[in-house]
Amino acid sequence: MLMSNDSSKAAFVHVLLFLLASNLGVSAAQMKTVDDFRAAATKANAVLTIPDWEQTPEAVEAAMKNAIAKANASLDRIGAQDPSRVTFRSTVVALDGVTYEANLAANRATIIKETNTNPAMRTAAENAVKAFEDWAVGVDYREDVYKAIKAFADTRPKLSGEDEKLLKETLRDYRRAGLELPPDQRKEVEEFRKELSKLGTDFDTNIVKSNAPVMFSKADLDGLPESFFASPGIKTGDDVYTVMANVTWQFNTVQENAKSEVTRKQLYLIRETLAKDKNVPVLNQMLDLRNKIALRLGYKSWDDYQTEVKMARTGTNAEKYINDLVTGIQPKFGSEVAELQKLKAACTNDPNAKIMVWDWRYYSNQLNKQKYAVDKEALRAYFPFQKVFDGMFNIYQSIFGLKFEKIVAPYKWIDDLQLYLVTDSATGEPLGMFISTCSRGKENSITSRNSSSSAASFCRTENISGPLLPCSAISRRRMAMLHP
Repeated sequence: MLMSNDSSKAAFVHVLLFLLASNLGVSAAQMKTVDDFRAAATKANAVLTIPDWEQTPEAVEAAMKNAIAKANASLDRIGAQDPSRVTFRSTVVALDGVTYEANLAANRATIIKETNTNPAMRTAAENAVKAFEDWAVGVDYREDVYKAIKAFADTRPKLSGEDEKLLKETLRDYRRAGLELPPDQRKEVEEFRKELSKLGTDFDTNIVKSNAPVMFSKADLDGLPESFFASPGIKTGDDVYTVMANVTWQFNTVQENAKSEVTRKQLYLIRETLAKDKNVPVLNQMLDLRNKIALRLGYKSWDDYQTEVKMARTGTNAEKYINDLVTGIQPKFGSEVAELQKLKAACTNDPNAKIMVWDWRYYSNQLNKQKYAVDKEALRAYFPFQKVFDGMFNIYQSIFGLKFEKIVAPYKWIDDLQLYLVTDSATGEPLGMFISTCSRGKENSITSRNSSSSAASFCRTENISGPLLPCSAISRRRMAMLHP
């Protein structure tokens, strides 16, 4: 396994919300609530809404059922129209907005599935996500809705700009769903897509649920900093140290510092094969379904189907892009690997040593120490967690003219959950909100507060999107950042 001006600020918020999460050290008594920003939001023709988080498994199930029922009622109204009286707003625009509330319920369920500490809540949320995905696929096959859309398209309306693009893409998506196929083939594609969606959720859930404790002696972990051994949950017996291969910071610490290649390789292979027994059969089924869907829809392959709506347009173009990219970076990549290989040969006294995929983090770290005198562990004392993120806030607030303010979170399912509101620092206009947490829902997950963090360690999950509401006000976005 060898290593082979206002709108701009709003857009920047999406990037920043992916990057940032911290505690700003403001007491609860001093913190504002979302109500303190409503006047400014109204002035900016915006709406601020905090999600009403479900707090029981029954509530999670009911929320999804109610959201789907409401969306189905809207779909019924679209499909029941007189074909001779349909309009752009009553068909295409209505369909575009019909899934809004169902999407909100699904987004909440996704976050609950990933972060809630209650197993029953996570299971209920997983089932809710599956119910939503099954329903969402089915929306494409509502013939009554399709006929209403088609009736409007057949009038050859003179649209332009976003409206023209929305109509074209709506008709394209119906074609890609198989609505132009005979009924029996169309039904087959629908069932394939629903099953594929379910398997995709199962695949992700299997990985999230995976626990991968690996026990080592201290000698096995020679080279790791003492701060690692002092971290909660690491020392589990007399000269027994348990590393969770599924916990990112523990995995990276071992990969970057363990002198033993046997240790690095063992941990790497375990992490890269999380849920293998369950997921290999799932993956094989997914690949089979993807191929069947693509062929039924008239594509040569799944990659042609997937890339049709992308810049590449075809699988061949996508493959060429990747190959050209590899060719372009190969000289630089080769020289860097050669440098690491030379270092490994010196460290192991093996002139034929090769850099394996479980080696590069370790030897990159050693190279930084030897060639550039950069020792990550020594630097940690100067970059504690809180100061790093406070500093990031200050930098981005200054560069983009934004203000991040921690406000009262009405409901917390994790102790360290924080709610922030983002405003334009010059005008005070609210631009969005986000929640952050450095904990994950799995009871075995452990996060490190003793080290500085990488922005890439956070994943962003949209909780509420920012559509134009019927009253012409803009609903500001809400995001969630989760630390693995």
